Amino acid sequence: MAKPILLLGATDELELLARKTNFEVVKIVEVDPSKKSNIAPVIMETPTVLRQETIKHLLMGFDSPERKEKLYKFYRFLGFEFVSAIIGTSDSDLENSEGLIMQHSAFVSTNCKLGRCIKLNVGCTIMHDASIGDFCTIAPRATLLGRVTLENNVFVGANSTILPDIKVGNNSIVGAGAVVTKNVPANMIARGVPARFYINKPQKK
Repeated sequence: MAKPILLLGATDELELLARKTNFEVVKIVEVDPSKKSNIAPVIMETPTVLRQETIKHLLMGFDSPERKEKLYKFYRFLGFEFVSAIIGTSDSDLENSEGLIMQHSAFVSTNCKLGRCIKLNVGCTIMHDASIGDFCTIAPRATLLGRVTLENNVFVGANSTILPDIKVGNNSIVGAGAVVTKNVPANMIARGVPARFYINKPQKK
């Protein structure tokens, strides 16, 4: 029997993931007022309405780490739980990965640890002994080689490669097509081949 959930954001991608993972989308929580949906009834994103909601399971698939973190904290405060949608392949135990989105052709190798609300896009590869922090996003066809560590709120761009034993700090971005050959400090952008570092934003207080 399909599990009833709320869809956080009305996108075709999330609808497809819900169908493939045997979820029943009962309502949509609309976070972008410019978008409408024919998938299911839409409810407003207000604490009063959400507290009255009987279904307390959400599926969320946004790319922005900062947006994911903000929405996670808000909905957890209201008592919601985040479900995972996994249609890729894994040699690691992902059963307890909260809010994980893993699209088709994504692969996670052995002994990997994943945090909360991670998104693994189409065709990305996570090799053995990787550690991925909360709210990270791995874009399509990106590759993390052995023993890579991503701290929290990291975005890894499409077709990029992070070499073995590299650590990417909190709130950093790896640009599309970059090849990362050394550790990336927090709050930086790594781009180019080999990647050079540029300031992303000031540290959070």
